[in-house]
Amino acid sequence: MVRFEVNLEDSQPGSIGRKVNLSNTAREWFDEQLSYEAWANRAWLEALPRFQDSARAEGVFHHILDAQEVWLQRTWSLEDSGTWPDDLSDKIEFGTSQWREFIRICDPEAFVSYNNRAGDSCFNTVEQIVRHLLNHGTYHRGQLRGLAMAEGLQDFPETDFILYWRKQQSVAPK
Repeated sequence: MVRFEVNLEDSQPGSIGRKVNLSNTAREWFDEQLSYEAWANRAWLEALPRFQDSARAEGVFHHILDAQEVWLQRTWSLEDSGTWPDDLSDKIEFGTSQWREFIRICDPEAFVSYNNRAGDSCFNTVEQIVRHLLNHGTYHRGQLRGLAMAEGLQDFPETDFILYWRKQQSVAPK
């Protein structure tokens, strides 16, 4: 368990002077990141119709979601990972649900043996795979942002994690 004590009393001007105790397990971190991943993917799904080169943007977006499916099949099993829907909105929700269930029952330190797309035999821990998967989605949403900017789109979603976190804090009960 990672535990931090942050004393905000002497931190930034304008701080409200309270002590925050942050603790996190791998499963809690994964769950939070999966929520962020789903939020960010929903935002970009809504933006896809605004792209001039929608085929290219949709290809990147499909790649994000298809990777979730492939990695879950590698780590859990083809049978246990379920039948993924074709509808992109449904796929976001289904994938998030399936990954949450897998993370709930798995050992994050367990090694997974799999073959990559080139056929090479690979070994990684569940934790490494989940961290890769989440980073992969962020990377390719950045690619979507680059495509949007290149097309001159002004209304693309801002999906930085800190914005998600701030939004969650603003709706959380005080």
